[in-house]
Amino acid sequence: MENLLTAGGLERYKRQLMLHGFTVGHQTKLRNSTALIAGIGGLGGTAALYLAVAGIGKMKLAHYGDLTLSNMNRQVLMRHGWASCRENLFYPADKIFPHG
Repeated sequence: MENLLTAGGLERYKRQLMLHGFTVGHQTKLRNSTALIAGIGGLGGTAALYLAVAGIGKMKLAHYGDLTLSNMNRQVLMRHGWASCRENLFYPADKIFPHG
Protein backbone atom coordinates (compact mmCIF):
# COMPACT_ATOMS: atom_id res chain seq x y z
CA MET A 1 0.00 0.00 0.00
CA GLU A 2 1.09 3.50 -0.76
CA ASN A 3 2.42 5.44 2.21
CA LEU A 4 0.10 8.43 2.56
CA LEU A 5 2.86 10.56 4.00
CA THR A 6 4.76 10.54 0.72
CA ALA A 7 4.29 13.40 -1.72
CA GLY A 8 2.50 11.06 -4.17
CA GLY A 9 0.01 9.90 -1.57
CA LEU A 10 -0.76 13.40 -0.39
CA GLU A 11 -1.15 14.63 -3.97
CA ARG A 12 -3.47 11.76 -4.95
CA TYR A 13 -5.92 12.42 -2.10
CA LYS A 14 -5.36 16.19 -1.88
CA ARG A 15 -8.95 17.16 -2.74
CA GLN A 16 -10.59 15.00 -0.12
CA LEU A 17 -7.97 16.00 2.46
CA MET A 18 -9.15 19.58 1.90
CA LEU A 19 -12.59 18.66 3.26
CA HIS A 20 -13.24 20.15 6.68
CA GLY A 21 -12.61 17.49 9.32
CA PHE A 22 -11.08 14.90 6.96
CA THR A 23 -7.45 14.38 7.93
CA VAL A 24 -4.51 12.23 6.88
CA GLY A 25 -5.50 9.98 9.80
CA HIS A 26 -8.95 9.48 8.27
CA GLN A 27 -7.41 8.74 4.87
CA THR A 28 -5.06 6.22 6.47
CA LYS A 29 -8.01 4.57 8.23
CA LEU A 30 -9.82 4.34 4.89
CA ARG A 31 -6.70 2.88 3.25
CA ASN A 32 -6.50 0.22 6.00
CA SER A 33 -10.19 -0.72 5.64
CA THR A 34 -11.95 -3.47 3.69
CA ALA A 35 -15.37 -3.14 2.07
CA LEU A 36 -17.68 -5.87 0.83
CA ILE A 37 -19.94 -4.85 -2.03
CA ALA A 38 -22.70 -7.43 -2.42
CA GLY A 39 -24.32 -6.78 -5.76
CA ILE A 40 -22.23 -4.81 -8.21
CA GLY A 41 -25.03 -3.79 -10.53
CA GLY A 42 -26.17 -0.19 -10.94
CA LEU A 43 -25.78 1.02 -7.35
CA GLY A 44 -23.12 -1.36 -6.05
CA GLY A 45 -20.91 -0.91 -9.10
CA THR A 46 -20.97 2.86 -8.75
CA ALA A 47 -20.29 2.63 -5.00
CA ALA A 48 -17.35 0.32 -5.70
CA LEU A 49 -15.88 2.77 -8.20
CA TYR A 50 -16.09 5.67 -5.76
CA LEU A 51 -14.65 3.64 -2.88
CA ALA A 52 -11.75 2.63 -5.11
CA VAL A 53 -10.86 6.16 -6.15
CA ALA A 54 -11.34 7.44 -2.59
CA GLY A 55 -8.57 5.09 -1.49
CA ILE A 56 -10.21 2.10 0.19
CA GLY A 57 -7.53 -0.47 1.01
CA LYS A 58 -9.30 -3.67 0.01
CA MET A 59 -12.58 -4.46 -1.63
CA LYS A 60 -14.45 -7.72 -2.06
CA LEU A 61 -16.99 -7.78 -4.85
CA ALA A 62 -19.78 -10.32 -5.20
CA HIS A 63 -22.66 -10.40 -7.60
CA TYR A 64 -25.39 -12.94 -8.04
CA GLY A 65 -27.93 -12.54 -10.75
CA ASP A 66 -28.44 -12.78 -14.44
CA LEU A 67 -26.65 -10.32 -16.65
CA THR A 68 -28.54 -9.44 -19.76
CA LEU A 69 -27.70 -6.97 -22.48
CA SER A 70 -30.70 -4.88 -21.45
CA ASN A 71 -29.06 -4.32 -18.03
CA MET A 72 -25.58 -3.46 -19.26
CA ASN A 73 -26.17 0.27 -19.74
CA ARG A 74 -26.41 0.81 -15.96
CA GLN A 75 -23.95 -1.81 -14.72
CA VAL A 76 -20.74 0.14 -15.07
CA LEU A 77 -18.38 -2.60 -13.84
CA MET A 78 -19.74 -5.35 -16.03
CA ARG A 79 -18.35 -6.26 -19.42
CA HIS A 80 -20.58 -6.97 -22.42
CA GLY A 81 -18.93 -10.36 -22.85
CA TRP A 82 -20.19 -11.36 -19.39
CA ALA A 83 -23.88 -11.29 -20.39
CA SER A 84 -25.46 -14.71 -19.75
CA CYS A 85 -22.20 -15.95 -18.22
CA ARG A 86 -21.96 -16.59 -14.48
CA GLU A 87 -18.33 -17.72 -14.09
CA ASN A 88 -16.92 -14.22 -14.67
CA LEU A 89 -18.98 -12.54 -11.98
CA PHE A 90 -16.24 -12.95 -9.38
CA TYR A 91 -13.67 -11.08 -11.39
CA PRO A 92 -10.62 -9.90 -9.40
CA ALA A 93 -11.01 -6.32 -8.23
CA ASP A 94 -7.47 -5.44 -9.34
CA LYS A 95 -8.52 -6.20 -12.93
CA ILE A 96 -11.52 -3.89 -12.65
CA PHE A 97 -9.63 -1.17 -10.74
CA PRO A 98 -6.05 -1.26 -12.09
CA HIS A 99 -5.20 2.07 -10.43
CA GLY A 100 -6.78 1.34 -7.04
